[in-house]
Amino acid sequence: MKQAGSDLVIHGIGSSSGGVFRDVSIHGTGRVSGDITCERWDAHGTCRVMGDVQAKRLAVHGTFHCHGDVAAGEMAMHGSASVDGQINIQLLSVHGRIAVAGPVKAERVEMEGVLRADADFQAEQMRLRGVLSVDGLLNVGRLEIDLYGPSQVREIGGGHVSIRSARRRGWFRWIHPFRRHKLTAWVIEGDEVYLEDTQAQVVRGANVRIGRGCEIGLVEYTGSLEKAPEARVTEERRVGGPDASE
Repeated sequence: MKQAGSDLVIHGIGSSSGGVFRDVSIHGTGRVSGDITCERWDAHGTCRVMGDVQAKRLAVHGTFHCHGDVAAGEMAMHGSASVDGQINIQLLSVHGRIAVAGPVKAERVEMEGVLRADADFQAEQMRLRGVLSVDGLLNVGRLEIDLYGPSQVREIGGGHVSIRSARRRGWFRWIHPFRRHKLTAWVIEGDEVYLEDTQAQVVRGANVRIGRGCEIGLVEYTGSLEKAPEARVTEERRVGGPDASE
């Protein structure tokens, strides 16, 4: 391990007690035993941080485990990441797997892979191609999900919500190859809602489209409702308009 000026450089196997740096460069296996703040974090290999991470740009190719919180302008992840605390970020880009124990706040999320969130997940925009499991509220202004495996979310809220079933191709073919890609949720709410291969107790929205493979308990809508012939809806109710049921 070498510290050159205000930079932290680890080539091979090394460790640091943390601190404030300009650039952090890790090629190999690195361990940081405390909080760390930097302009740029560039890691290829395996990283473990026992405290919090603050960075303008955080790029990881390999494995990243943070036992604290992550705050960054941009996080680009290729591989596997886990965060025991919360994430506060502007742009989250993931190709691989990420697991977060605490709440997530992001401006924009672009993801291909597997997402596991144990708490609420909030973003202005989110595009995900893959599999997700969110134990809290997934609250996104514009949400687009292409399902490549069985997924579950406790509650979804947003302005524009689109959940589609995608054909397996590329490296996604090995994610649950023998199980149907379907999303299960308790409640889904949005202004514009389009669903495929979704099972939900309640769906609420202004304009709602229920596509193929859906099983919905109750649909409440204020504008329009469209249903695919093979979709199953137990109860539908128009609310807030002149044709609303009493």
